[in-house]
Amino acid sequence: MATATAANDRIGEILIREGLISAEQLQNALVDAKANNTRIGYSLIKLGFIPEADLTRTLARQYRVPAVGLEKVNIDPKIIKLVAGDLAHKHLVLPLRRVGRTLTIAMANPIDVAAIDALKFATRHDIEPVVVGEYTLRNHLLRYYPEEDLATKKDDEQKQNLQNLLDQIEGEEDLEVIEEREEELNVAAMQQAVEDAPVVKLINGILTDAVLKGASDIH
Repeated sequence: MATATAANDRIGEILIREGLISAEQLQNALVDAKANNTRIGYSLIKLGFIPEADLTRTLARQYRVPAVGLEKVNIDPKIIKLVAGDLAHKHLVLPLRRVGRTLTIAMANPIDVAAIDALKFATRHDIEPVVVGEYTLRNHLLRYYPEEDLATKKDDEQKQNLQNLLDQIEGEEDLEVIEEREEELNVAAMQQAVEDAPVVKLINGILTDAVLKGASDIH
């Protein structure tokens, strides 16, 4: 698959050839895209160099996939739930509709194989990509997958993982916590802690009982 830089160069050249932007505007957009880690199309729209509808039509011809205007689309909440918010934000994708086992996904880069494979694995659906303008797509992602909700979800997951770990530690009856002094290790205290452990006490009891009974072997 072509690199993102090569793809940006191609779409930039196409836009210049079709008279939609100037070479100077392309260079300014490339600088902005690199500085903000965005795609060239996003910067072109943000800087006001080209209408997003014109850019989307050009991308659709380049990638040979349908173009969709998100402003005219109402997405069923059940469809939104098919793709997790963190996945949607990571790959800049938005689920639009489902027909049978095929899920139509709006993408800024509809030839992103890694994103499509991730969506297939996560949703267990075949993926039908359509191209949309990245500027509008990002706004819709914030609408359907608010970033504050994602942060809260991650924080809750971290808290739950910590609580599970604490519960596991508390459930270990044989766990002994032994602290070391900064300069020397209290060997006597460590030995006593080991001897007091329930498993060690059990073994010592068996050995003591065997000795008192005069057993020659312990099985």
